[in-house]
Amino acid sequence: MLAVGLLEWYRRRSGKQAVWLNGLVLLTCADLFLIGMRINPTMPSAQVFPPTPAIRFLQQQPGLFRVGGLYLALMPNSSMVFGLSDVRGYEPVVPWRQATLFNQIEGAFRLNHYAVLRSADSRLLDLMNVEYMIADREPGGRWTLAFDQDQSPIRVYRNPDVLPRAFIVYQSEHAVSAQAALSRLLDKNFNFRAQVILEGAPLDLPAVSQTPPQAGQARIVQYEPERVVIETDAPADGILVLTDTYTPGWQARVDTQPAEVYVADYAFRAVRVPAGRHRVEFVYAPASFAVGSALSMAALACCGLWAAVILYQRMR
Repeated sequence: MLAVGLLEWYRRRSGKQAVWLNGLVLLTCADLFLIGMRINPTMPSAQVFPPTPAIRFLQQQPGLFRVGGLYLALMPNSSMVFGLSDVRGYEPVVPWRQATLFNQIEGAFRLNHYAVLRSADSRLLDLMNVEYMIADREPGGRWTLAFDQDQSPIRVYRNPDVLPRAFIVYQSEHAVSAQAALSRLLDKNFNFRAQVILEGAPLDLPAVSQTPPQAGQARIVQYEPERVVIETDAPADGILVLTDTYTPGWQARVDTQPAEVYVADYAFRAVRVPAGRHRVEFVYAPASFAVGSALSMAALACCGLWAAVILYQRMR
């Protein structure tokens, strides 16, 4: 495209309507189209990722949950085509904390860009909201058979100990660094079902020292890539943990008041919620997006002004 631009600039400057220049421009454009057609073919998605009985079973299950697959029983990221959330993935760029935490799972390894599971024994899968596992072999342990198809080695297993995507705890710890938070999370004596590790939280952040006898409720009512709305009902002040990846730019509001978003359990998000019923809203609105939008609008305004000046000069 740079060569095409240079040739067109030369043609206009020299004033020569050379046939070979025009032909070369057309030939270059045609060549780009031919290359693009071979690299990016189009076909019905059902022919690339046909839904199987196991996939249809998962699609029929209620609630928010994540899935996984042992080895390549379910290719990482292929579940995205079917609207399923996969704890693994196939990405050249992965948030550092997410990748580091995944690597701590027993039996996890990376094959090029693929994140692969060889075992389903890690209790981190409970925290990560992995409720179903697709496998061609028995995962063992706490997993129970949920779907079995005749004459097929692929089965779906359910995790009865899985934690919901959002839940409330009443005991918090403060970590002075990311490494300290990860070490504490991997401690077998740490109970992430009742406690949470917070980074960036003030040392005097109040927390209930004992879990009340009645558990709090956290119900996700809206779930979008850049916005999550949760309704909470807690018998005492607590910490709402959302096991979605934390990145700078996430903001939160409890009812109508802004709330601090903390790094929870090394890789997730959390906010303080008071007792009673409340509405918590997470919104992804990084400052970099606002700055980039402002610069883009300024550049667009400059281009429009420049075009207006050129048009005015030609009309004089």
